[in-house]
Amino acid sequence: MKVLLVAGGPGWAFDYRAKDLLSCEFAHIQLELKYVNQVKAGDKARYDLIYPMSINIAKKMNRQTGIPYNKMATGITSIRIIDNHTGKETDKTDFIGFLKSFRGVNTASDEIQTKLKPYISIAKTKVGINEQLFKPPHRKKENDRFKVGWVGRIDQKEYRELKGYDLVVAALKDVDVDMTIRTYEAKCPEKRW
Repeated sequence: MKVLLVAGGPGWAFDYRAKDLLSCEFAHIQLELKYVNQVKAGDKARYDLIYPMSINIAKKMNRQTGIPYNKMATGITSIRIIDNHTGKETDKTDFIGFLKSFRGVNTASDEIQTKLKPYISIAKTKVGINEQLFKPPHRKKENDRFKVGWVGRIDQKEYRELKGYDLVVAALKDVDVDMTIRTYEAKCPEKRW
């Protein structure tokens, strides 16, 4: 099976997720990656499945290429996506119909799966880390500080609230850590707490 992973653009979360998938070996699945602006209408015939990594990427790709949703599977990563599309009962009906047009929908969120399971078949994917690969190194020096990384938009209050940024900052206020922040605008310098 040949699958095209479609991320929004280089350097964003979906790009890294797609590259993580590309690093895995699957016996009967061949994965390729393109960014949404690189996808062409002819890709519909080149792949068995096209996986835009989010609903918004799927919509943009459909508008640009005409590739139908029934050729795609997609993921829902945020409860905000559901809330934005289900304000009124008619919106909810339209949104559920839209989701049913995909070959498949997945999420890593129990909350999203619970909200949508009465209406559509939604696969739950595991999220986590391999503790054998990702664990803090043994500290070599007594003065080595614990490092915390933050990725996401912090330029507007609504984004900080959505991701819990201000909660993290408050929790780290009296903790001896180095925090590096990467946002969509620029890499911010390390902060010492």
